[in-house]
Amino acid sequence: SNNDGCTDAPAGSTSSVSDDMEGTSSLTWAPDASTLEIIDNPYSGAGNTSAKVVKYVDPGTGSPYSNIRFDLAANHSLKFDLTTKNVFTVNVYVPTPATPVTENLNLALKLQDGSAARPWEGQFVVDQTYVYDQWQTLTFDFSSQAAETKYSRIVVQFNGENNFEAVEAYIDDILLQ
Repeated sequence: SNNDGCTDAPAGSTSSVSDDMEGTSSLTWAPDASTLEIIDNPYSGAGNTSAKVVKYVDPGTGSPYSNIRFDLAANHSLKFDLTTKNVFTVNVYVPTPATPVTENLNLALKLQDGSAARPWEGQFVVDQTYVYDQWQTLTFDFSSQAAETKYSRIVVQFNGENNFEAVEAYIDDILLQ
């Protein structure tokens, strides 16, 4: 505390996280057995008029754990301050695939400690279902983790762990609120 009557965020933490994919973010996204690229919004209109979005492609032929992620800092020194802001929203669009999928249609956001040797151990996951062919804002509530100070990474994964189904999706406007 700095004696202003408010509880300050832990040193080395942030509660300001967002990316509108328009090139103004400081977040660095990385693929893991998937591809990602920032492209012109191919589904601009109702639900999302943004100029740029992330195109996420899991080819279904690589790892059964395909995802994309970002770390708050490359050295994992910066952690999420979830004490007052602990709900993420993200806009997604998933076109109907040519080959029907059998997995549940869900998007997982995973909080991880990127500095851990095995960051998936001790992760916290929230899943939300989505529908095809429309922009939708999905909400991920991490309020149960408000006291946790170890998380430095967000992982974005479509259709769950341990599957080989192809997914093409578009992501925009990730925001910690």
